[in-house]
Amino acid sequence: MNKEYNFKSVEDLLEHINRGCEVGFLYKGKEYFMGMPTKKVDYKFFIGECCNDNSDGEYMTAEEMLEYSFGDRKLKDIVNDMEVIERSF
Repeated sequence: MNKEYNFKSVEDLLEHINRGCEVGFLYKGKEYFMGMPTKKVDYKFFIGECCNDNSDGEYMTAEEMLEYSFGDRKLKDIVNDMEVIERSF
């Protein structure tokens, strides 16, 4: 794990996601993935727990994706708590 992959702020995360960055991260012992779809679909951004199709969130903007829920917290609230394990750039 490279701590330099972690995002410094919500704005840092949004900047990377809006440029097409794909991100794999851990939060509370579970692995998640977010990014842009590689095929033509009705949404522009997605996030979800790996290997759990019931957890998928689909959004038209990265800003909307910040509302993705991790139980009682939202993506925008956990940026400093997630452990980024991979990101495309």
